[in-house]
Amino acid sequence: MARGRFPRRTFTWLLRSFVYGTLFLAAVWAGLVTSAFSSVDDLEAKADYRQVQGTVYARDGKTVLRKLRAPETRSYLEAEQLPEVLINAVIAAEDRRFFEHPGIDVRGLARAALVDIRARAAKEGGSTITQQLVKNAYVGPDRSIGRKTREAVLAVALESRWSKERILA
Repeated sequence: MARGRFPRRTFTWLLRSFVYGTLFLAAVWAGLVTSAFSSVDDLEAKADYRQVQGTVYARDGKTVLRKLRAPETRSYLEAEQLPEVLINAVIAAEDRRFFEHPGIDVRGLARAALVDIRARAAKEGGSTITQQLVKNAYVGPDRSIGRKTREAVLAVALESRWSKERILA
């Protein structure tokens, strides 16, 4: 055996482990997404995501310019009523690859993770617009791995049911 090379058995075992592990993780992911469909159906029935109170802050992030109390101070538009310039602005600011991913952006998550690792702190988020909708409508703002996992699963399930335009609206 040449120095620095794997024996054929070891390579075969590693390859099989990788393939079976990948298949196992894919099956678990598919099960989680499928089980999330019932939660996605609840979003239609829940109008409380439209009832969330909002606040508009000045540039300093502290000065309150306006309190938004639903439904008195808000108008909800259908997807066809959204101005294209608004759609482009939201996508540019929040999720440049919105029309390219299935609810989670693996490249965006990897980029955010690298930034956070380099900074040794949580500096950048990797959430998509769909994940932000799910967070606001379903899972809440708590910061945990469990919440992020549930958010990702629900985002994929939501995108399999709703169009991108409907999610934006």
